[in-house]
Amino acid sequence: MRRLRRLAGDPSAQERLDRQIEQVRHDGYAISLEERVPGVVAVAVPVFDHTGAVAALSVSVPAVRAGRDELVGFVPMLREASDELSARLGGSGPPAASSG
Repeated sequence: MRRLRRLAGDPSAQERLDRQIEQVRHDGYAISLEERVPGVVAVAVPVFDHTGAVAALSVSVPAVRAGRDELVGFVPMLREASDELSARLGGSGPPAASSG
């Protein structure tokens, strides 16, 4: 929460965050390249129930063993697992974008 509070006084930081969130929504996965934990990279996909996104599945790897390309390589496996879990929870994926 402290990080979000710091954005309140920095419109350009908020705009960057908004763009990053839109990119994650578009791609269907998020990547962290040592952003949360030094020396650790990760990729995550959402899990849905009937109300929307309720959890995430992720893979974390030491940064010396993987970069962006390797993380993206995990996405199909994570999506398959997420789709199965989402189906068990009564979800089917992100809501369709409204055309308006």
